[in-house]
Amino acid sequence: MVRFNLVITILLMISMAVKAELTSRMFDVRHVGYAEGLSSQRVFSIVEDGDGAMWIATKTGIDRYNGYTVKNYDLPGNFYYGDLAGRRLYLLYDARQGLFAYDHTGRIYRYSSIYDHFEQILHLGHLIQEEVILNKLCLDDDGTWWMGSDKGLYKQEADNRIVAVLKGQYVNDIAFAGESLFVGTSNGVWQLSHALPDRKHQLLEGWNVQTLFCDKPKKELWIGTFGSGLSVMNLNTSKVFTLEGQGNTFLHPIRAITDYDEHTILIGVDGGGVYAIDKDTQKARLLMNTKDDTDTYLRGKRHICRNQRRSGQHLDR
Repeated sequence: MVRFNLVITILLMISMAVKAELTSRMFDVRHVGYAEGLSSQRVFSIVEDGDGAMWIATKTGIDRYNGYTVKNYDLPGNFYYGDLAGRRLYLLYDARQGLFAYDHTGRIYRYSSIYDHFEQILHLGHLIQEEVILNKLCLDDDGTWWMGSDKGLYKQEADNRIVAVLKGQYVNDIAFAGESLFVGTSNGVWQLSHALPDRKHQLLEGWNVQTLFCDKPKKELWIGTFGSGLSVMNLNTSKVFTLEGQGNTFLHPIRAITDYDEHTILIGVDGGGVYAIDKDTQKARLLMNTKDDTDTYLRGKRHICRNQRRSGQHLDR
């Protein structure tokens, strides 16, 4: 059975004065695959830059799509055969720092708009002197690198030293909220302080957490798991509740959580599609599935980017 890895990137273009009801047929669906120039139909990550171009990380390299054409970019470096065989590439865009790409071996690249290419700026495995699987790369508001890996959580200090902040944890995701840093691991959720990372405590234990999303206005941490559904933690009380009526679909790995607007959360479920959840009622509803045969819409000028491992890239407007 073909397994799909769904990753959602929601890019908010305009704010809305009233609540948007998700009901029917507002998508202009555009398929981007080999025929359009995509380097590979196995897609891992998508971001939009400040110029509105879509950057797509595939198994082969990085692609830039401007709505009309696709341009392919290679990532330089000395690779072992094993690195390329299981290669996974991801993207990070920061409005101040620019565009970055990174792979599962810990190589991090910066895109140069002047020379129109990527250059390697860091190799986590070399710096910590051991093989590592890099799962998540983040920049905080101070421009500090945070790197989540199979060996734990690492931070790059101001003097460029790499220090281990959380050892012995398989880190899958990182979320920021004010002075706090939330880390999703295969054994629960940890909370750390930006300024004092040694001050850390485990909020949840025994949960295989795949993805996190912090709803800062509501002070809630949304937690997507591998096989245990979707839960929400109240950050004021640390109480956790599981959304009712999730069904068997939410027992599949939850790969992405992001907000659509102030009322709606979007969830990407591996092999199950994209769901919209009303923040007030906590009710989930299927927005689109892997077959693109759902009759549902998003109101407002927004872009939703969804990728599937063997079906190419769909850009929904």
